[in-house]
Amino acid sequence: MKYPKQNSVRLFLCALLVSPCGSVLPQTLAPGVSLVAVAPGYARYNLNAASFTRHSLVSIGTTQYIAFYSPATNVVVGRRLLGAATWETNHTGFKPNNATDGHDVVSIGVGADGILHCSWGMHGDTFHYARGTQAWSLNLSPRP
Repeated sequence: MKYPKQNSVRLFLCALLVSPCGSVLPQTLAPGVSLVAVAPGYARYNLNAASFTRHSLVSIGTTQYIAFYSPATNVVVGRRLLGAATWETNHTGFKPNNATDGHDVVSIGVGADGILHCSWGMHGDTFHYARGTQAWSLNLSPRP
């Protein structure tokens, strides 16, 4: 299994930024790299595009997972088969502590048991953590 290079991930995440007219901003892509639209993302501040963001796009086997904030600042998690042109998404009710704080990013990971782990709000405020309700599920349950 060949995982995407970090630069590919950054280019992909740029697709989350939407211009005021609703189209994806133009990008120059490296050979063999393509953008796959997921869903509209929050673009008022850099919550979805902070340069230090890690683990908002991860690949496990043949499945790729993504996490970001929607235009309403809800945490969104999604998945697709690598190479597929469509994503399955779950728009959760989870919110950042402060949508104007560019450090309040979303991070995800998938355990060996297939459970999706999601955290956000890690900038000097309340730490938020939720995990999948079962293996390979996008349904998240908050945890203390």
